[in-house]
Amino acid sequence: MKPMKCPHCGGTYIERHEDFRFDDHVCGTLVLPKAAFDKCDSCGDVLLHPGTGDRMSALIEKTIHHRLGRLPVGDFIMAKQAATLLDISVQAFNKHRRIQRGFIHQVELDGHKCYHRGSVLRFKKTSDGRFPLASATQGKSAHTRTVSWGRGQAGNSPRRAPPVHLSV
Repeated sequence: MKPMKCPHCGGTYIERHEDFRFDDHVCGTLVLPKAAFDKCDSCGDVLLHPGTGDRMSALIEKTIHHRLGRLPVGDFIMAKQAATLLDISVQAFNKHRRIQRGFIHQVELDGHKCYHRGSVLRFKKTSDGRFPLASATQGKSAHTRTVSWGRGQAGNSPRRAPPVHLSV
């Protein structure tokens, strides 16, 4: 098979199987072990192989769950309280598409969904209650990439937190 040419610089994509560092706006810098991707030998553009994006999503979800589990239990409220804060019914809260898609940080405690109070208040103001769960924000690194999900490209990111190494 003929090597693919980069549409940005004309370089050649080279297949790689190695740890892949990327930034997520909620989790900060993450490392996906043994990721399959093609990288341009000239400009560094990245194309993810099939399945790598799914592994990245699973790593993000696992990291969010892990970090939310480390927050104080007192920061979480039940759906009824969250619905009251948003001035909607519990039924409307439970059926809200953005809430179902994770736009409010939530955990399960004793079989009940609980929502982070600060995330609910942020959702009320901005329609996106997600906030960074990275432990610290540090300077930019040349080895950190962000991934454009639709196009498979990567570029430098302005934010960097300590990388998380979790196996998926």
